[in-house]
Amino acid sequence: MDYPSESKLSSWKEITKYLGYSERTCRRLEKESGLPVYRLEGGSSSRVFAYKPELDAWFRQSGSKAALAEAPIAKKGAVGKTAWYFAGAILVLILGFGVILRATSHDAKAADFRIDGSVLRILNKEKKEIGRFDSGLPGLEKEEFYRERFPVRTLNEENIIKWPIILIADINNDEEPEVIFSTQTRSGYGEGRLYCLDKRGNKLWEFAAGRRRVYGTGAISADFMIEGIGAFDMNGDGSLEICVISAHVDDPPTQLAVLDAAGSVIGEYWNYGRLIDMASADINSDGRPELLVVGTNNEYGKACLIAFDPGHIRGGSPQMDERYICRDLEAGTELVHMLFPERESMRWINIMADGRIKTMTIHSCLHFELDPALAIAAVKTTAVYQQKYGQLLREGRLGAGAGDRELPSLKDKALYWSGKKWTATPQ
Repeated sequence: MDYPSESKLSSWKEITKYLGYSERTCRRLEKESGLPVYRLEGGSSSRVFAYKPELDAWFRQSGSKAALAEAPIAKKGAVGKTAWYFAGAILVLILGFGVILRATSHDAKAADFRIDGSVLRILNKEKKEIGRFDSGLPGLEKEEFYRERFPVRTLNEENIIKWPIILIADINNDEEPEVIFSTQTRSGYGEGRLYCLDKRGNKLWEFAAGRRRVYGTGAISADFMIEGIGAFDMNGDGSLEICVISAHVDDPPTQLAVLDAAGSVIGEYWNYGRLIDMASADINSDGRPELLVVGTNNEYGKACLIAFDPGHIRGGSPQMDERYICRDLEAGTELVHMLFPERESMRWINIMADGRIKTMTIHSCLHFELDPALAIAAVKTTAVYQQKYGQLLREGRLGAGAGDRELPSLKDKALYWSGKKWTATPQ
């Protein structure tokens, strides 16, 4: 079998250092117990080499032999048989325990994954399988699909943010990474489950995204898909809260759920429109981070930004038309719900080092810079915007300077929900 070059040990010195045994012991294990050591040429004094994976496997399978090889050989008449047996048994137990610890140390923490059919295989940093979980879904997305959304938030080909759909992180602060795995199917149906697994693939908890809702006079089904998952320590206790954005497969409503490290739902909000991106930052300098999300509110056809106190996320987005109102939802507890001037959605939201908040629209590619109160401080163009603007000018569909004249006025056209109506003043 071919092994990577870094797995090769090229001398007795390297072998003994790796195993933690003396050279004498290693030679005895090779001779009497079959320790997998190779020679470049014949003879016991020739140069030797070995491979770490083979040594690890040998110790897992032949640990008892290795322990017996370390025990001393009693000489006749030297000591009573009972004493030697007792000493030998103690030494075997000690060495056997050492072998177990050594095998465990090489069985590292969860660090990577592989998907094979319906099965998630959990790997350590050496890419060795240490656990598995069977989703039971024959239509589970292929590994390449998950790889595109792992391990961090990324931009896709359309420059729209995509959050991970699988995470490996120590969410409960026990120094052992957990695997947060969302089921994704090629059809888009039959998914919407989020599992927290230990490194062996044992299920610690499970979360079902979305549920049936009635908006106006029409019902939407419980068919939701998980669009992304993020992990933030939003209360400063060292454990991570899991933020889950789940969208209906056919209809506009999107669920934002916040789970604690044990999988309990500690916050839930429903927006009538897609949510695209999120960020956690202390925007009002009160020492506690807020949760910010951006997307679209479909009733108004405009990009939106919503700010929450992470410990108080409830209800639904502010809607005026009965067709977009879910009577089962209480009024939203958001700190701010803002509608941008542009009739489109947002690509992303970023918190800059100096505290500024930047967002960018999907189609016009305008940058909006916000102050901590979420008022628009500046509107800036991008190269994509200039290209589209130039094309409209060439086609005669826009007067010279029209686009530039409109940009400053956009600063005053944002709307903010007061709890009863939309106003032009941040609340």
